[in-house]
Formats: sequence, structure tokens, C-alpha cells
Amino acid sequence: TRDLKKNKNYVNNIELRVTCFSFDSKRNVLYTCYSNSMIRSWKIHCSNNSTEYKITLINETFYKKCSIFDCVLMNDYLVLGTSEGILVSYRIEGDMLELKDCLKIHQNGIMSVENIKDKFLVTGGDDNEISLTKLDRSTGIFEKTCEAENAANSAISNVMKMSDDTFIFTSIDQLIGTYRIDFSKNELNRQKKFFTNIADTQSIDISGDLILIGGLGLSIYKGLI
Repeated sequence: TRDLKKNKNYVNNIELRVTCFSFDSKRNVLYTCYSNSMIRSWKIHCSNNSTEYKITLINETFYKKCSIFDCVLMNDYLVLGTSEGILVSYRIEGDMLELKDCLKIHQNGIMSVENIKDKFLVTGGDDNEISLTKLDRSTGIFEKTCEAENAANSAISNVMKMSDDTFIFTSIDQLIGTYRIDFSKNELNRQKKFFTNIADTQSIDISGDLILIGGLGLSIYKGLI
């Protein structure tokens, strides 16, 4: 695309892809993350008197030379889950991103990151584990609080918040499960566990009391929340 051919940052790599993105509605900034560890910030200029808008690249940085699998916004932080199993926090300082902390959470890649109560992160890894990590808002430092080992028999493909203390996950082996977080005891307590007939389960969405699970097909569940 045209934006990849700008000045010195031109990347001639047909394998380069956007792996995840997150939109900051307070700042009207879109953060896109890439398979080569690049992070780009795009300012979206909207006019109240028109349907037209303009997108401007305002910042570009690289974390390392690994892939970024997922990202999420938490207050003034952009948090990344990488292919190295490391959580990364960047503080948003105007148009710039300031690296604050890197913490090894999973043995291998972090496939999914979910924001809980703007203070905690639930992560699913390809080491079959689910972890709960706390982010200090003042420093941007991580603290791993607990984990659920062998939550599935294969990689955790997605996690999604159901309420302030419950979440649902899917795994590559078609397992679906729900957990309740006991913040006082720093525990993850499994509530439900079952298999779906949808192969390659990866996507989750919640609409009211319905939970949609997508893969090579679509399953709709009611009564899990």
C-alpha cells in the first residue's frame, strides 16, 4: 500500500502484514502493529460538518525483530503481546510512545490480550496457559499475579472479557471455557469447559447474552454469561 512506500521507512516485503490494531477514541489515534515488530500511530482528522476525514502518520517505532500478535489500550498505555511470550507496555506521551516495561509471561507467543478493569490483563499463550497480570498505572510496570497452566491441550487462541471478573477463552483444539477471577486470592477459577464442533476456533464476540465463536464456521451460545 502507499503508506509503506514513504521516504526512508519503505519496507519492500510482501509478507509484511498488520497483525492487530487498537483505536484511541480520546485522542482519535489508531495504533497498528505489524508482523515485523513495527508500531505505527495514525491521527484521524474528522470534520463535524463533513463526512470526509484525513489520516496522517504521526509516529513509527519498532519494538524488536519479532511479531506482535495482539495489542490493547489501557488508560495512557498501549500494551503488546509478542511472539516471544513477552508483554510490552508503552506510555502514550503526546504523539510518541515511550517504552516502560517488558515481562516474560508465556513460554512462547502471546496469542491474545484482554483488558480487565483497566488494571489487569488476561493473556492466552501458545504454551496452553492463561495468565493474569497487573499493570501499575503510575509506572507502567507489570506484575504477574496468577496463571492457569494447561488450560487447554493446545494454544489459547483468544480470550474475551464477559464481566469485570469473568472471561471466556477458546483454543485451537476446539475447547471453550470460562473463568472467574478471585482478585482477593489472586486465583483463576474455571467455571465451565466444553468442546465445540467448529474447527480452528479463534474469534469471539459477545452480544447481550449471546456468545459467538468463529472459526471454520460459527457457533452461537446462550446462557454462558
